[in-house]
Amino acid sequence: MKNYILLLLSFFCFQGVYALELPSFFSDGMLLQQSDSVSIFGWEKAKTSVRISSSWGEEVECRSNKSGFWSVKLKTPKGSFDTHQLSIKGKESITIKDILIGEVWLASGQSNMEWSASAGLMNDSTEIKNAHQPMVRIFKAERNKDGKEGAKVEGEWLIMTPKTMPYVSVVSYFFATKLKNQLMVPVGVITTSWGGTPIETWIPKKALQNDKDLWASSQKLKPNPWGPVEQGLLYNGMVAPFKDYTISGLLWYQGEANVEFPELYAEKLKLLGEIWRQQFKKNLPLYYVQIAPYHYGDNINAAKLRDQQRRTMNILSNSKMLVISDVADLNDIHPINKKPVGHRLANIALKDHYGILTKEVYSPVIERIFTDYYGRLHLAFKNAKGLHFASSDINYFEVGNEQSTAKATDISIENDQIILKSPIENPEWVRFAFTNSATPGIVNEGGIPVSCFDKIVFIKEKKVQ
Repeated sequence: MKNYILLLLSFFCFQGVYALELPSFFSDGMLLQQSDSVSIFGWEKAKTSVRISSSWGEEVECRSNKSGFWSVKLKTPKGSFDTHQLSIKGKESITIKDILIGEVWLASGQSNMEWSASAGLMNDSTEIKNAHQPMVRIFKAERNKDGKEGAKVEGEWLIMTPKTMPYVSVVSYFFATKLKNQLMVPVGVITTSWGGTPIETWIPKKALQNDKDLWASSQKLKPNPWGPVEQGLLYNGMVAPFKDYTISGLLWYQGEANVEFPELYAEKLKLLGEIWRQQFKKNLPLYYVQIAPYHYGDNINAAKLRDQQRRTMNILSNSKMLVISDVADLNDIHPINKKPVGHRLANIALKDHYGILTKEVYSPVIERIFTDYYGRLHLAFKNAKGLHFASSDINYFEVGNEQSTAKATDISIENDQIILKSPIENPEWVRFAFTNSATPGIVNEGGIPVSCFDKIVFIKEKKVQ
């Protein structure tokens, strides 16, 4: 009897290994990138023919390799609100139903990206009640700390309804609904995030080891009760499994877990962007959120990290940063006013990637500082059209030299430049909003706040690095 049971178990294990299998994200309700050649892949018995047929008329065939893996490229039509099917046939057959074709993005990070309406959202009852969005689909990746290369990820595509919307990334939801309404095509977001995790666990371990400074910095991480911190663990378990999925771009909302050691964050985010683009084999846009002001403690580490995030745009091409200091809650590291975050990210995509918006949607960032004939300091910004005071809370400018530091006085705006008078003679540098909890009320015409910045030594007409 014992031998019979072992034989039976062996039979079923054997059958499972060689059954036609697809990743969890190739499933009913999925969304595929429009007007592209998308990757469809899976596993089958070694050296087996696999045929993929689509309801829109495309059909391709391939053969699994000696390990059983197979992959094809399938052309997709222009996005529409029509539903489609895919038939995959090897030794067995699988039919994927209710497929939409439109725009697909991947969103990642820690708790503020993972944050759901059920955890807390401004106007939650109204937003949930109105969440009838069948053309918006979100793939919610399950947490996976299997750090082995080749790990698989579990999850499912959720159609947005009042029953499902409360349990997905609310930033992803508002981003997707805004895009869908503007582009008039279905929008899907793959959300793969985990609260309390530092950036290092989302970067391959080997890539960090190849840079001695980044590796040394990553060694300072301490275990925490919220999520893994090991280098590369979540890259392998929650990003690499999607590497052949065809997407339009990347969203990133993370940084709170790196506040204790903010140094080199710009270089780490640059490395993350480069590695992720390599895995998707495409120079994808990367839009990321600067962490919100919060009472982190008796230090300025969060300000340092936000300045590192500002610097990232200067060293990583095709990247844009969103400042959200105006929707912060200084007593809550998880501000619940998430709708502006998702909508502003969507506006960045609509202007930068899709080219259909002309208004100012980027955050104003310092570009150069110079003095005029009267000795006043002029601060010029990128993305500063319509720069104005949105509140009276503006006294966040510091000027200094080797001998002294003081708050700037007589702050005004002329021709989209901020003009300061220095209370000390011969100032050499300017710093702005450089505290953990600064929420200055200075915005551009799009209502996007100015980013903080650390000491910038000014030379007349010299561009900021």
